[in-house]
Amino acid sequence: MQKDKFLEIFNNCVLSKLIFKHVKSINLIICKDSSRFSWSELVSYPFAMAGNFYLNELKQYYSDHSIYPYLNQTFKAAIKSRNLEILKYLVEMVKPISKTKYTQSVEFNIFLCYAAEFGNLEIVKYISTEFEKKQLNYRYALNKAPLSGDLEIVKYLNEKLESCDQLKMCTEPNKDTDDVSFDNAAKMGRIDMIEWLAENRSRDREGNNMHYTAILGGHLHVVQYLLDIDEPISTTTQTMYGTLLDYSIYCNQLEITKLLHQRNLRESQSTAIDYAASHGNIPMLKWLNENTTVSASVKAMDNAANNNHLEVLKWLHQHRTEGYHDSIVQTACYKGYKEIVQWIYENLPSKVHSLREINEAVCSGNLELVKWLIANQTERPDTWAIDSAASKNHMHIIRWLHENISISISAEVMDSAAKHGNLAMLIWLNENSSEGCTEQAIIDAIGYNQFETMKWLKENRTEISSLKQLYLDDMYPPNTEFINWILDNFEINLTEMLNNLVLNDRAEMVDIIFTKYPNIHFDEETITYAFKNGLIRMIKWFHENNIQDVFNDKAMISSIDGMQFLLVKWLNENRSDCRCTLEALRLSIATGHMEMIEYLVNKHPELVNQLTNQEQFLKFYYMNNDDELVKFLWDNINIPLENKKIFIKMCEELILPNKLKSKWSGVTNGYETTTTT
Repeated sequence: MQKDKFLEIFNNCVLSKLIFKHVKSINLIICKDSSRFSWSELVSYPFAMAGNFYLNELKQYYSDHSIYPYLNQTFKAAIKSRNLEILKYLVEMVKPISKTKYTQSVEFNIFLCYAAEFGNLEIVKYISTEFEKKQLNYRYALNKAPLSGDLEIVKYLNEKLESCDQLKMCTEPNKDTDDVSFDNAAKMGRIDMIEWLAENRSRDREGNNMHYTAILGGHLHVVQYLLDIDEPISTTTQTMYGTLLDYSIYCNQLEITKLLHQRNLRESQSTAIDYAASHGNIPMLKWLNENTTVSASVKAMDNAANNNHLEVLKWLHQHRTEGYHDSIVQTACYKGYKEIVQWIYENLPSKVHSLREINEAVCSGNLELVKWLIANQTERPDTWAIDSAASKNHMHIIRWLHENISISISAEVMDSAAKHGNLAMLIWLNENSSEGCTEQAIIDAIGYNQFETMKWLKENRTEISSLKQLYLDDMYPPNTEFINWILDNFEINLTEMLNNLVLNDRAEMVDIIFTKYPNIHFDEETITYAFKNGLIRMIKWFHENNIQDVFNDKAMISSIDGMQFLLVKWLNENRSDCRCTLEALRLSIATGHMEMIEYLVNKHPELVNQLTNQEQFLKFYYMNNDDELVKFLWDNINIPLENKKIFIKMCEELILPNKLKSKWSGVTNGYETTTTT
């Protein structure tokens, strides 16, 4: 939110009180994915910052983090929020990177698809323009465009695709998708889009599944339209749900089901009544039972019970004869559906197994159901069920069982209470159970950030207070308070923990360990990982503390290999022991990161003249349709004339002459492509 608007709203006491009273509900409406972040979490995730308009914080994040983790999510968040300022910042970061995949990759086509589906026309045009040289797959984006609900986006992407068609480029169907633009238009309920596509993209219409996607979207008018124009119905799609009629029932669309039945599309290949039972749709069930011959199976009653549809269960029992599965009551117990369980006990007694139901109810954590089952039978839950309830933090169940039927409690119960930070339950167990806990209790408390639980276990349980060594494996404490306490109270594998902290870029915690144990060793593989993945904060800590055997030529090569340009630049400017060797320069060319290549070429012109066989890189990128990078290398790398001729000859032998001519004319700066020796 912009600061001036924020102040205008929150300085109004009435609005402020209303907002904070209903802040959770407002958030669920605005953020349909229900993503909520604390401030510390928000500034740790670039996609959260991009989606919530925090540009300055995003810039700060990328000043000491690699751009590659979360990159797709961050672009998607910026596009969905339609924040052009943040989007422009992200685009400028990735533009110098080649589209050819290497160790790291940038999915330019995915960005265009996000824009086509979630953005607006301005964003779609911006992405198309800025990444024009990346040979974007407009066909893939056009497939997504109807989902935006904006016909102008569809038209614009079609124009771009038609332009590509004329140049014999970008026309190959994407291997990950078929032509589904018609299907998505039907899914959105847009007859106008279907008609426009029919007029302008008729070649994409063959084999469409519009009837199915219109049903999925619940668009009766579109299904009516498709039937009126006699659109062929796909015979190969959605076969797992049966026929078109079956699929309408599966999607819980009664009016569409009636329409199909009216149009004599009555064939059924599935037990479609099972679907209606799952939805709890009694009007659908009644209509199907009275007007069609579609069948059911034992899954119908199972589905009703599994989804807590008691009235459907009663109706099926009265009007259908298919029966039910033996495990019908167990699933209901596991889900905690007390009324369903009671009805089954009264009406389907042959399917009651006593012990199984109690075990499942205990696992579900439904206390009222557990009480009812215990009162109506003599069986008692097994130990494994009690342990399972503890693992899910259903401590109220365990306490009630202990107080009312004197169950035995295993050590795993106290371990689970520690894992969930349930200190009140730990204290109760300490007073009421003799089983105690295991070392796993404190390990889980550390792993799940339960600091007060850790301290209580150490002070109150002899199993923990007597421990000298603690084996954390690949875990590490979440903050400095945790790690100081652990170091003061236990012996641990410091090398393993230290390397784990490095891998997670936790420089502040590495500093604590290193201050206490300055002779500790960093593994070579860990150091390599830090450079390759751009853990800039960690690397700066190595630099400030003059850690030995970290900075060398291998560090530069690892940084280049990971396409970590900011880190490469920092190393070149701050560490003379991290040289750019000939091997490093060749590797940079192999990555295809144009800004990094240009930077290293300008900084180390003495190495450029030593490069050989660069035509192999030209060939590789040309074969991958990366003309932008080919031109960049042609203009910036000293390639002997003879080698250029060799490269052109290879292209002529590998690629059709008309494609070579249309694509190559702007690359060679006027060099005659037919001149070969």
